[in-house]
Amino acid sequence: MRFLGEVDGVAYNFVTADEFESHVQSNAFLEFAYVHGNGYGTSVRAVEEVQTQEKICILDIDIQVKKSSSKMKFLFIAPPSMSDLEKRLRGRGTEAEEKVTLRLANAKAEMDFAAQGHFDKVLVNNDLDEAFAELEETMAEWYPQFRFK
Repeated sequence: MRFLGEVDGVAYNFVTADEFESHVQSNAFLEFAYVHGNGYGTSVRAVEEVQTQEKICILDIDIQVKKSSSKMKFLFIAPPSMSDLEKRLRGRGTEAEEKVTLRLANAKAEMDFAAQGHFDKVLVNNDLDEAFAELEETMAEWYPQFRFK
């Protein structure tokens, strides 16, 4: 499902459900998950392209991956509260009520999982500038060989 303004090949590469399943079967994904009724995956090829440029690959992935991998650093970006998240989701006006309800339930489960200490860092996205500064600081700690400012 595409949201308003999303362009194929920019933030995401969109494929049909059959193509997605074919990629799953051929192990073309580093990770994949089914979230809110949609399939999402990160292609091995895309990550390798970033690595060949000696850059850090940052992935926006579902917590299902955290349950299956331990070789990466994991940062959980949390909303200030469930009520703030609900306001943000409803304020967009892009999804039907069933999807909003599903997303809120999934977010609650994800926040509960994060609260159990499964992530290397939990960053609360209350103020964008503050959250970004905290992200830069964290990345500098994790990857001192790179400059972030």
